[in-house]
Amino acid sequence: MDFEELKVIWNSQENEKMYAINEAALHHYIRKNLKSVTNTLKFFENVITVVNLLVGVWLLIESLDNNFPSTQLFLAVFYFGFGVYSLIRVFKRREAEKPFEKTVVGEVNRAIWRIDYLMAEGRRVINWYLVPLVLILGVMAIFDARLWLTASLMLVTTVATYYGYRWEFNKIHLPRKKNLNALREKLLSGE
Repeated sequence: MDFEELKVIWNSQENEKMYAINEAALHHYIRKNLKSVTNTLKFFENVITVVNLLVGVWLLIESLDNNFPSTQLFLAVFYFGFGVYSLIRVFKRREAEKPFEKTVVGEVNRAIWRIDYLMAEGRRVINWYLVPLVLILGVMAIFDARLWLTASLMLVTTVATYYGYRWEFNKIHLPRKKNLNALREKLLSGE
């Protein structure tokens, strides 16, 4: 009988549980979750920033062609301002991530933090971007009947975005966060 068999017998006699952690598989699992959340977060940030900056510039050019109509100029400032704000948020997020340790638990904490950040940004976009935009377009539609269709489409888009956000949160991010929290607890407790 070799040493490993003796160790198994001895541990079974002592009623001790034995756990063997495949560190490579664990690290791969954590990296996979972190990469998935990171890709989603970067896509979200890039789309919000680029689309708002492009729409802001386009509306500004359009307002110059139409001798500065106030509605287009106001919307151009709104979109461009939100695009710049989104870019600033990207840099602040990167700074906030620096303190995480380069350990397995640190990587799990980073993944959980990114999930929380992504979900907070989703709520922020709905509450501080889409809802005000619908209100702005609604007020503008009162004075310009051509904007009724645009305001109505924005309202439908906002409602669809809200329910899509809730679905994504409940079906994708919340289960992933629960799994990562459970893994963190096991790693911290030493099991």
